[in-house]
Amino acid sequence: MKTTKHKIIATKHGDEISGKLVEIKLEDGKTEVYLSTILPGQFKGWHKHTRSTQNFTCIKGTVVVMVYDGNNKRYEKLLSDKEFETLSIPPGNAIGIRCISSSEAFLICTPNPSYDPKDKQEKIDLVLPYDM
Repeated sequence: MKTTKHKIIATKHGDEISGKLVEIKLEDGKTEVYLSTILPGQFKGWHKHTRSTQNFTCIKGTVVVMVYDGNNKRYEKLLSDKEFETLSIPPGNAIGIRCISSSEAFLICTPNPSYDPKDKQEKIDLVLPYDM
């Protein structure tokens, strides 16, 4: 039997703590599975991944995921622990997520291919003129 301690990273939107990021499964230095938490009323975003599809499943709480494709098209999808749907977002789209539940929301993300923190062009933080 083996126990693995996971690194917990506080995430911010502007100057406010918005939640946490926990790398659950690492293989060869790449993140295969991570947990993202979002505090009630908080927003995580904007960012985009240039090479990987992001697959989000909400396992606790309710969130609104907003996707902006760069062609003035915005999409919104509600994810919650009532449905357990997985939303797949292709590379190149801006992603923002707001927790609309009264308690902290938990999302599991399985990027494909796995997230490589050494690849500085894979995740790009963005400043967009609107929040959700």
